[in-house]
Parts: sequence; structure tokens; C-alpha cells
Amino acid sequence: MTIVINTPNGNIGRRTAEQLLDSGVAVRIVSRNPGKVTDLTSRGASLVIGSTDDEVTLARAFDGAETVFWLTPPAYRPDYQDWVRETTDKAAKAMASAKVERLVNISSIGAHVDGDTGPIAYLGEVETIFNETIPNVVHLRPGSFMENHLADVASIAGEGKLYSSLPKNAPMAKIATSDVGDVASTYLLGSRWTGQKVHELQGPRDLTPSESAELIGEGIDKPVELVEVTIDEAKNGMLAAGLPDFVVNLYAKMFAAMREGRIVAEQPRTPETTTPTGLRRFATEALKPAVESMLNSKG
Repeated sequence: MTIVINTPNGNIGRRTAEQLLDSGVAVRIVSRNPGKVTDLTSRGASLVIGSTDDEVTLARAFDGAETVFWLTPPAYRPDYQDWVRETTDKAAKAMASAKVERLVNISSIGAHVDGDTGPIAYLGEVETIFNETIPNVVHLRPGSFMENHLADVASIAGEGKLYSSLPKNAPMAKIATSDVGDVASTYLLGSRWTGQKVHELQGPRDLTPSESAELIGEGIDKPVELVEVTIDEAKNGMLAAGLPDFVVNLYAKMFAAMREGRIVAEQPRTPETTTPTGLRRFATEALKPAVESMLNSKG
């Protein structure tokens, strides 16, 4: 059995590739930068060099493969929505031509929601395109990634503050990307599931921004204060960080949908949707070393 992974450089794709290689199956990865995946190719993964929006690359990648892992790359650009549609359509047609039997697609919490939800709305379109083409597909819809807090390291280290555009008491499902990769691997290695389904992934429990700040503080052994900001303040912060206008506006729409309570899980929390890694543990393992490194670099 050959399994294709289209984004081996990302957190989820790399974790998935590593899990599959540990299991001894044939893994084929797609990357434009061979130097970034030498750890995977040295372990036996075969490499197709090219971009996932290139039809020739996709045809080569899917040829002879039984199962595919697909994550829509965050190639943010002014025409991002059109690019997502066109790239997904190319991928779906290439999979159908290669007679790929199963697809595991990484989507997002809220992908089912109507209306403008920023980049999440585009992932809902991805689900639709794949459902129209691939008979056996599971859409994994993870909550907010804990890794997003790595962007907060500077404010946590420098000010002891965590800024949030969500109301301080608004709960949100949070998940570690490693857990997403583990669930994806389970589906990819399985051969008995059929049909089309959605599987939401919601972390151990929903967390409010205030609870997140408290758990991060416990994990890094440093008090962290939650500071609620407006959407405009969040936009100004992203612009100051150097993000282009079209990216800032895209995220602002997502933040607004979250504030309005529209980005929610479609499925109730169950043992199947609950994953093990908690935010305190993530903070200890990932945020604490990053915070300490930044503090040490400043003397």
C-alpha cells in the first residue's frame, strides 16, 4: 500500500508521515524543497518534487497510490479563494484518474458554517469538491491549533501577556497538531472504512481565552495575563507584524465569526472527537522552551 502526503513540511503532515513510516508502509511525499524533507526520505519516503497546484506533479504523486492525505496549503495570496478551488479541483480529478481509493482531508472546525468565515469558508468548499469526486473520504475538522500560541511567545516572554480577539469567557475547542496527525494516521492505515464522513477533533476540552492564559502560565512557570482586544486592534497588530492587507482582512473575518459564535463544532463532544494532549502539557513542551530561548537571547 502506498500512501501520499501532500504537505510533509507542515506540523500535521510531518507527524503523519513519521507515524506512517514507523508503521512500515510505503510513503510518498510531495515537496518543492527536497532539502526540507531529507529526514523523511532518509527513512524511506519516496519524493515527488513539485507543487501541489501543478497537474503533472499531482498525476505523478497519485499514480499507483491507494490512499491520500490532503491538507490545503496556506498559500495566502490575493486570489487565495480561487487558488484553493482550482487546486482542489485539480487534485480531485488527479485522484479520480489514478483510482485513489481513500482520502483523508484536513479541514477545520466550522467548515459547515454558511457565510463569510475567512479561510475556514474555503475549506468548506474543499470538502464539497472532494465529496463530488472521491467516494471514500473522511474530513477531519480540528479545533484551533495550540501551535498558534507560538506566535504569542514574544508578548508572553516580554510582557507576560496573552492577547486575544475572542471574549475572555468564550469557549473554543483547542487541539495539538500532533493529535491531528495521529488520528489521520489511524485512518490512512485503516482499510475497512468506506463512504464519506466528517470527524471533528476537539482536544481534551473547550477552553476560554482566560483558561488558556492560566494553563499556559502553569505550563511555563510564569504568570500570563489575558488581554482582550478588538478586531481592529488585532488587525493593527497583524499589520505591524508585517502581514499583507489581504491576509489581515482574511483573518479578521475569521476572528469576527468567532466572536459572533459562528465557528462552532457541528458534532457533539464524544470520546471519538476528544484528543489527549492538553494545553498545559503543550505549553510545557513547546512554549516554555521558546519563551526561555527568547528571554536568554535578550540577556
